Formats: sequence, structure tokens, C-alpha cells
Amino acid sequence: MKVIFVDWHRTLSYDVFWGHLKDPSHPNHRYFEPIEKCLFVENRALIKPWMRGKLALEDIVDRLSADLGIPADVIFDELRRSCEVMQFSFTGLEDLVQDVQARGISVVIATDNMDAFTRFTVPALKIEELFDGYLDSYDTGHLKDDAEPSGRLPFFDTFLDERGLTYGDVVLLDDAPDKSGKYQNMGFDTVVVDSPDTLRTSLESYACDS
Repeated sequence: MKVIFVDWHRTLSYDVFWGHLKDPSHPNHRYFEPIEKCLFVENRALIKPWMRGKLALEDIVDRLSADLGIPADVIFDELRRSCEVMQFSFTGLEDLVQDVQARGISVVIATDNMDAFTRFTVPALKIEELFDGYLDSYDTGHLKDDAEPSGRLPFFDTFLDERGLTYGDVVLLDDAPDKSGKYQNMGFDTVVVDSPDTLRTSLESYACDS
């Protein structure tokens, strides 16, 4: 094994955009549910284009502001804050990642995500210092489950090609199972992570000396 790809949402972290507003004591608490409903229910069709880099954070903020009557700067600032205070799914993850890296295995984040992740979460959590890189669908232009007619997975291909790696050299730890069989068909191993304990156990298995 040469590279372990690890998903972000519901794998490395369970925190969500604007998540800190769920706190009833926050002065902008009243905005959390309207924002969540407006974006993830009423305007859900915007999510994948945003994830594929066809829309920017500012486009989404402007739409939410227009629909909800909430000042755009408030929506933007609270999103930035929520991205900056995201936490890893379990204590000690940083040390475990380093244990895996000590065995010569790269650990790379692979996330269907937005520019907010790269702009705010990556610097705040010092992602580039802890991990050996990150792939964000916003930058790749593809979601992880996108597949070409040949079966190839373009989300990963540039990263792998630049390093002379194949699907057989890597594994993906992710909360989403390979229901379509796309990964299996290409010889790309996946591990379903359904809890922080599962993630810890999986990483420990790569950190051991067996």
C-alpha cells in the first residue's frame, strides 16, 4: 500500500457548514435552520455544481442572502467560522496519521467538497502540514464517484498519474460504500468507515508492523 485516501465529511470530521450556529446561545442561532433548509433542501440542485467548481462560495452566499434576507456578509463570515473550527472525528488522529506515514505510506484527504474547505478549513487545521496532500472535487472538477465509459475515476487520475501509481497501489477510507462497484471493477480497494472507531481501527491496521 502506497497511499491511503481518506474522506472528509463523516469520516475525518462530522462537523458541518454553519454547524456552530446550532448552539442556542449563539447570537445568530436563528439562522442555522433557514440556511440549511434553503441550501440543502430547496436549492439542493446547486450542491453538485458547487462541488464540481462550477459555482463559487460567493455565488452560494448571494443566493442564500437573496432568498432569506440575511446579510451576505453574515452568511459568509459564519460559514468561514464554521469551517475554521471543524474538528477531527477522534482525539489522537494526528498522531495516528503520523504513525502511518512513518511506515512510508502517504495519507491524502479525498473529499467531495467546496471551495470553502480549501479556503478556510485547510489553513485553519494545518491540513497541508499533517497530511500528504488533499484532493477536493471543487479543484478536480469531478466527484469521487464520477466514472468515464472506460471505468476510470477521473477524480483520482491526475494525482495517481503524476506519481506513477495505479488503483492497485491505493485504498479509500470513506463512509459511502461502493454500491455501483466502480471502484471494485478498477481494482481500487475501499473500506467503509461507519464510525470514528472504524476509522481509528483502519488507520491502526496500516500503522502496525505486520
